[in-house]
Amino acid sequence: MMIANLRIRTDGKASKRGGNVYKVAEGASILANNGWQIVRRRAMSSYTYMKAPITQRSKTFTVQIEIPTDDELLAFAEELHAHGAKFKGVFQGWDVRYTPATTHPASSQMVVFDGQIKHLPVPAFDDPACFNCDGDAWGYSVIFETPVRIHKKGDFVD
Repeated sequence: MMIANLRIRTDGKASKRGGNVYKVAEGASILANNGWQIVRRRAMSSYTYMKAPITQRSKTFTVQIEIPTDDELLAFAEELHAHGAKFKGVFQGWDVRYTPATTHPASSQMVVFDGQIKHLPVPAFDDPACFNCDGDAWGYSVIFETPVRIHKKGDFVD
């Protein structure tokens, strides 16, 4: 595990919700673990209104989080890949998923075109094995194809 500084951008102050309240799209759970209070969470909205523990003029906040290192994540992903079974669970406090490679056989698709029903061929295709570790505002993915692709998301500050 390592301590990382993660920059979380808000959509600015929501002054009608009270002083020091921000509209947050990503990172709400991380901010809540860092002293922020949830003012309102709408069921059908992707935003959460949160009150910051400090007064600040910026729409961007930096918080410290403890996350697995890239080496730890890759080693765990490779272990799941070697096992080859679907997995959904927790690794070092973060949600992880592993989906083994899947082959989809050739098929056909019915399409209505000019009042006629047509059957169009759909060729066979493969979905590569995939590992994901997702935080609210950061993530780490491994796509097991040749070559293996690693993707990281999150605005980390050195």
